[in-house]
Parts: sequence; structure tokens; C-alpha cells
Amino acid sequence: MKIDRIIQSCLNIHEIPLTTRIFTKDYIMVPEENGTITLKSNSGKTVGRGNNIGVAIGDFEMYNKSLIEGLGLQLIRNNLLEFCIDVEFDYKMIDHKNIAISFHNALTEFGCKRITNTFKTEKGVSRKNQALIGVKGYKNNNYGIKLYSKNEELVLKAYDTDIIRFELVVDNRAIDKMKLVKTVNEELVIDFVNEFFSVWKQTLKRKNRYTIPTFDLIQKLIETM
Repeated sequence: MKIDRIIQSCLNIHEIPLTTRIFTKDYIMVPEENGTITLKSNSGKTVGRGNNIGVAIGDFEMYNKSLIEGLGLQLIRNNLLEFCIDVEFDYKMIDHKNIAISFHNALTEFGCKRITNTFKTEKGVSRKNQALIGVKGYKNNNYGIKLYSKNEELVLKAYDTDIIRFELVVDNRAIDKMKLVKTVNEELVIDFVNEFFSVWKQTLKRKNRYTIPTFDLIQKLIETM
């Protein structure tokens, strides 16, 4: 399990108050009316030197602690955490519609709303014939769940194997419920993701030539997590 984008509320423990927004390639600091600082960062992109590769949770906690202390801040709470799992996969997502369709169905069964499908836009190809390259959904504005092809996101013209990313984004209320306010408890996050994967497998029902790639993907995501 890796982590990418984060938003945190912090105290400014410097004597000089921050009055203007500070923007750098590694973080954004925004002064709030109540005197706190909103800190936005993406450790996965920083470590990847611009490539959004994610960073292991243990490494993230060390990096984030160093960043906060170096900026003269003190963590109040996490407001948004984006977790991700990347797997290299023998099947291309665009060639196996069942992966995206079953993921969409799993989001519905899991209680997600505002589910959006992302299609590969091809000139001269009607929408009904365009390939699915990603699906995302949200539940009660507490968290978002997403699956997509990284290779298609990078607009690669040709590739033999796919890189597929699963993302879980949790906000304030979900963070409170999952007890991730100040520390990232990986076991609790994994339990939640496994619950969703269980629902996903149930929507597939049985293995056949259409569902085998999806079953294989779920298993590989679980092993990587």
C-alpha cells in the first residue's frame, strides 16, 4: 500500500504569522482565517521527481514528519489521504471490458454514488465503441474509489503489459471513522480495501473466459497491497 496526495491542518509555531499562500513544487501552504495552516503535498510525486509513483506508508510518515517540522508547523489533523496500489498486469484494461464494468458494478454494490466511467477518446470512434480506461465513484462524500490504466493516462501509443492503479481517497469524516486523524494505520486501510475487493469478487460470481482477467487483477492487487 502506498500513499500520494495529502491535505493536513497544521499550527504555525513560528512567531511570524503566515499571511500569504506559499506554492512550491513539493507543497502548498494556505493560511486560514482561524489561524491554522492548510498544508497540501504529494509525497509520491516528490519522491518520483514529478512522476506520481506513490510512496510506502512507512517512508511517507518519515518524509511528512520531516516536511512539517522543517516548515515550522505542528500537525493538527489529516483532512485528506490518497492511498494507491500499482500493479503491472499481463492483460490490457482497454482489451478487457469486464474489468471496468465489474468495478463499476462493485462500486454500486458498495454503496457508491456519482460513478463515472472514463473512455479512451479516439477520433472518429463513437462513444459506444470507445474503450473503458477508468472508473471512479464516491460514497457519502466520505471517500472515493478509483481504478484506471496508468499507461492510458500517460497516453502511451503502444505497450505490451498494462500498469493498473487502484486508488482510495478518504476525507475528514472517513478519516475520523477509520482513526487516521494523526497517524496512518495501514492495517485499518487494508481491512477497508479488502472489504471492497470482496464485494468486487462477488459481483463476478464465477470464473469464465470473460471474468478470469478480473479475478487475476484482484488477486494481484491483494498480493501487492
